Amino acid sequence: MKNLFSPLLWILASFVVLIVPLETLSAQTFKTNNVFIYGVVEGTTGLITVMLPNGRVGTDGQLNFYAHSYFSCNINNQVFTNNDVAGKPANAGVGWQLNDGQSNKTGDTIFTVWVRSGVQITQEVFPIAFSRSGQIMIRWRFANPTASTVKVACQYLNDIAIVDPHDPSLPNADDGPILFYPNSYRDAWQRIPSAAMLEMPPFYVGFLRDLPNANPGISALGNLDNPSLGTIKPSQITIGDWTIMANTSFGHPTPDWLIGTALGSDNAILIEFPFQSIASKSTALVGATTYGTSELEMCNNAVFALANYPHTLIWNSTANKYPVTTIPLDLYIINLNPWPVTGTVDITTG
Repeated sequence: MKNLFSPLLWILASFVVLIVPLETLSAQTFKTNNVFIYGVVEGTTGLITVMLPNGRVGTDGQLNFYAHSYFSCNINNQVFTNNDVAGKPANAGVGWQLNDGQSNKTGDTIFTVWVRSGVQITQEVFPIAFSRSGQIMIRWRFANPTASTVKVACQYLNDIAIVDPHDPSLPNADDGPILFYPNSYRDAWQRIPSAAMLEMPPFYVGFLRDLPNANPGISALGNLDNPSLGTIKPSQITIGDWTIMANTSFGHPTPDWLIGTALGSDNAILIEFPFQSIASKSTALVGATTYGTSELEMCNNAVFALANYPHTLIWNSTANKYPVTTIPLDLYIINLNPWPVTGTVDITTG
């Protein structure tokens, strides 16, 4: 069983528990942050943990499990990964485990570099600040200095784990939150695109306490298809159980996972980016996604409502108006009752 505050050193003496975050023992941990969000990167593997301020493992909140979210790539049908759980795949490349990266921080960006099959892989991690929330941008570039075109794809398995030790309500940790995306909130394995959902959703979001709940706590949001942030639209995503998905280093197993069956207690999302051909002496951005806190407004009653709009628009009390006449608003109504609900929606601004 995973400990949500891992990695920790627990020392028990009588009735006293001493908790020492292992990050204090690590010589190669890099951090980047703004006032809303922290990204913690292990220097040689590039493993990423997204945290709440002040980014102290075992003390502050986190949005995914410590060092359990894995990057994998395929270069000319050879697989490379920093996944330390999955066994060696049949098409593993030479040095298939990405555990010898070189990391440095320039400005607010943490760069981790590996070289495999003559191709340079660069992971970039940096924070993005909004008016009331923050996201960690995670993206991967591939530089091809060889004389031939290479075919490349990559993926990211995000091990969702929402923890807020400063929240006095219990439970204040969940390793398996159900994920919402427009228009779905289901406790089941899911694959998109599918017959039920043809289009890639723009985002997904999980809550500290699953809906319905009068106090869902903090929410964690990932952007999948948001061109304004510079994300790359995935070719497909899979929502499922981390303990199962982590056993596959790249792509899907044969036979495939049991899409449509109930989730377990350790949920994750696998984000797969499309293959690209990279010409000789060229560089390409192959994968890009973000993950962090959200600015979704919530209304909790007979149904649960989520509203998404730009909080950068500030009401001008002198002019008695907003600076624009049109405000984009996405409103999602989640009915978790076993019966249909009808009604109206009233929106008050100002």
